[in-house]
Amino acid sequence: MAHIAAEPAIQIRDLHKSFGAVEVLKGISLDANEGEFVSI
Repeated sequence: MAHIAAEPAIQIRDLHKSFGAVEVLKGISLDANEGEFVSI
């Protein structure tokens, strides 16, 4: 059985990114636990 951490190792909330007038990330939220690999 997998162990689930009580609190994520990394938390991202409401992330926005734009290049000039082009918004490429619009309010991204993410939790990553220890040992996980995550990409956007």
